[in-house]
Amino acid sequence: MFFSEEGQEKIRRSGDDLWTMHLEQQKKIAEGRDRDDVFWTDTGNQWKIFSQYLYENGMYDGMTDEEVDGMEETLARITAGMDAVSRWQYDTGMCFSNYTSGDRVMRNEEALMELESSTEALRYFAEKYVSSDKQEAFGKLIDLYHTHNEEILRDYEHPFEGVERGIRDVQSGMYGDSALYTEKIGRKVSDDHKFVVMRARILKTQEQKDRFRADVAQMFQNYVKNTAGGNSFWEQLKEMYAGYATDGSQDEDFRDYTLNEAADTFDRMQKYWNRLLG
Repeated sequence: MFFSEEGQEKIRRSGDDLWTMHLEQQKKIAEGRDRDDVFWTDTGNQWKIFSQYLYENGMYDGMTDEEVDGMEETLARITAGMDAVSRWQYDTGMCFSNYTSGDRVMRNEEALMELESSTEALRYFAEKYVSSDKQEAFGKLIDLYHTHNEEILRDYEHPFEGVERGIRDVQSGMYGDSALYTEKIGRKVSDDHKFVVMRARILKTQEQKDRFRADVAQMFQNYVKNTAGGNSFWEQLKEMYAGYATDGSQDEDFRDYTLNEAADTFDRMQKYWNRLLG
């Protein structure tokens, strides 16, 4: 059926339906917002906004198709994390790049770090690839990208955070004798379950979130100035992240658990920075 003419026609029709649904959803999301913020026109594919600017300003003129593809892939890799946040948050659906951040949804603290990393990466991209007469306008587009995603992250919550808070409340014993992790009833939950409870007890103020983002941004700004210490930089960033995400816990198992969960986010960031710096 898949390879038959009828099957191929069905696939084409399904694609058309998906495209139509995407356009309708995107129009709904952008309504009233896109006048001041062009990223609302396709918040799940923010790399396209940057690529469109480069195209309309002649930056692709004289490039081969392969060279343009390479530029677009670099942009798509940089914005992939924040694109995924938007696709989850607003159910935008379609991804127009061959490169995505995968199916896993970042936790809030990962997304805060990813926003600052991607913003600084875009600034480096501009210095490396954008002509000097276009850098100021491209820089303003980067500033808008940052503001756009700041707005999204104010309301962003990992889909399991509500569940984790419920587990925390049960573990606290607030529902009578329902607490599982107590010596009284002699039960021991797994380490992962224990870490979920520990994490759910951590509450961050907006001031703490903003301070963390500022610290991450400063780290990447310093990294660009001194790329020789690449490996040590990523280890320092992981330590900073673990300290923030665990609220300064000295429990090494908890910190390792937290870092293991964010491993793909660190891997993605490191790969697009290596691509930029290579």
